[in-house]
Amino acid sequence: MSINVELINPFIKGTSNVLEQFGIIEIKKGKIVKKNRLDSKYPVTIVVGIVGELKGNITYNLSLETSKKLVSAMMMGMEVVEMDEMAKSALSELSNMITGNAASIFESMGKVIDISPPTLITGKNIIAWISQVETIALELVMPIGIIELNIGLEI
Repeated sequence: MSINVELINPFIKGTSNVLEQFGIIEIKKGKIVKKNRLDSKYPVTIVVGIVGELKGNITYNLSLETSKKLVSAMMMGMEVVEMDEMAKSALSELSNMITGNAASIFESMGKVIDISPPTLITGKNIIAWISQVETIALELVMPIGIIELNIGLEI
């Protein structure tokens, strides 16, 4: 399997840079697979569009439990017990921060991109077909759970 690391490394680095700010420092790469399209099987999906020299979408896909733990970390350890509007807003902002960080990394590589505001989708048994381009799905494994990045970009 041939994976274009130039497309995924900025998102891995962006995720690490942002999560470190909230005390999440042990992030390891998990499974990585190619898919025919960008889809998600998790109950929490945040979609961010990308335009410019690269076009497409990235999704951050999480379990409900991982979502609550991430928001708790963002809230300085205050336990989050439900995915209320505040928690959803925090997750959307987190995806905005990560994707913005990745955009800065791409710019340092000579690829200028812009990002759309995030869209958060929640629900059980939802499969969202976001894009029909070849997608790289990468798990980032943390002590609090897994974030699956689905990177569907056209060069």
